Amino acid sequence: MIMKSYNEQCPGCGSQKQQEDSTANGYFLNPHDQLCVNCFRLKNYGIKSHFVIDINIEATLKNIKKDQDQVILIIDILNPYQTLLSSINEYIDEENLIIVVNKIDLLPKSISYPKIINWIRKIAIRKNIKFKKLILVSNYKKFNIDQLVNLIKNGNKNTSVIGYSNVGKSSFIVALFNAIGISTANLSANTIGTTLAAIKTPFNDKFIIDHPGFYLDGNFQNILDKKLLNKAMGKKELKQKVFQFTPNIDQVISIHNLFFLNFLQNKKPQNYQLLFSNQLEIKKINKFKKNLSDNFVSHELILLPNIEKQDLIISGLGFITLKNNHQKIIIDLPKDIKFNLVESIYSS
Repeated sequence: MIMKSYNEQCPGCGSQKQQEDSTANGYFLNPHDQLCVNCFRLKNYGIKSHFVIDINIEATLKNIKKDQDQVILIIDILNPYQTLLSSINEYIDEENLIIVVNKIDLLPKSISYPKIINWIRKIAIRKNIKFKKLILVSNYKKFNIDQLVNLIKNGNKNTSVIGYSNVGKSSFIVALFNAIGISTANLSANTIGTTLAAIKTPFNDKFIIDHPGFYLDGNFQNILDKKLLNKAMGKKELKQKVFQFTPNIDQVISIHNLFFLNFLQNKKPQNYQLLFSNQLEIKKINKFKKNLSDNFVSHELILLPNIEKQDLIISGLGFITLKNNHQKIIIDLPKDIKFNLVESIYSS
């Protein structure tokens, strides 16, 4: 893999430094500036410019395999099924793969770390993913960052960090460097989706390579405006909401009008556990008041057989715990938004 020297790149987005085209990525007004124009605007004024991201996952993994790097795959605790990269073992073998589960501070404290680890392991087994180590982290609280620093220091390989956009990959990189006393004040990469090219940066006697985030197809966060995105991406511990609902053909559960659920078969009231951002409004509404555009699609869920408790994961938002008691479940989602059913974290 041809890797640009880190001092020839913008440290914020990884673009090659250039002064020829002011409309292209990596443009510097002055070659001695610390950041390109795009990253400077983003860092100082919050203006996200014309970043163009088109990352080929297979090509990235092939290059990493060729370089024989150790790999850290960052996944999102609220979207583990989708953010666990299905094809990764085709390129990265078990001994070179570390899975880092990010944002664990979002889960209620009542969910123990062993439960979380068991949950992720079961999902990895279901997806046929094998790895050397699984580590829970919180970038915000710096939980387990030191453990990863020691793992990287004691290894004999460079470390490639990969993951889908919005899993907190770039802020994880910042936390790693801060843990060894290296300032990241000039990096703008702790903002969603700004890394455009692999950034190779010295880390003790080795290198950390921060690869651009992969586009996550079917993620709710792809279609939310900035205001709603800030609401949906909780930064504080999520409060588990127990919602009682009596199956009713005329009522649905609305999750902030982003999507809708209806349970039609059981006649007795049922309790449902919902785990979403505390800023999202969850309520019962008349089904005829659903504000559904042509962009919505109705799905009838088929629950996993022989599993009593299951989590319905809505990509990019959170999950709902369901009991497998022969319910008929209808979910109305925006077109192309994905969901997955997995064995519940509460039964792990």
